Amino acid sequence: MRAALVILALLSATTADARRDRTVTGDVIKAARFLQSSRLDDARVLLAELEKRAPDTAEVKWLKAELAFQSGDYALALKHLDKVPDAAVDGLVGQTRKLAASTKSVTETFVEVKSPKGHFIILHAPGPDAAIAGLAGEVLDAAWEAIGEDLGLKPTDAIRVELLGSPSDLAKLSPLTE
Repeated sequence: MRAALVILALLSATTADARRDRTVTGDVIKAARFLQSSRLDDARVLLAELEKRAPDTAEVKWLKAELAFQSGDYALALKHLDKVPDAAVDGLVGQTRKLAASTKSVTETFVEVKSPKGHFIILHAPGPDAAIAGLAGEVLDAAWEAIGEDLGLKPTDAIRVELLGSPSDLAKLSPLTE
């Protein structure tokens, strides 16, 4: 009888532990969802754990590239994808590589301006867009305050905004065409 109770206790403990145990695949999916919903801070924390558990997997390298891309570091995104086949992660590696390369080529000469309250980093091509960037910063800061109050959500990191001067630039940075 005692042996049966011990076995029952071990089985129930194992089942409970299995429910709490996180898998790499599950965490990859969770991190991808964080990135998809722009929860970069949450993605960053989970990705740091994934890097310890599965640093050389294509999925983790792709997630690191996606995080760098969404943070505006297009060169780092490309570096993370170095030697990872385009077909990896169901072709998402190739998509990210192409988008990071084209975005880097369009934005590499952009000038960076902070909004007056520092909630936004606005990047634009040198020249007349500087006037728009200044006005955009003021408007975006006001919107950040109003929407943040309404939603109870005020991001701690500055939000990156890239002003594009032509439809052809937009076409290079998205699946849209001219």
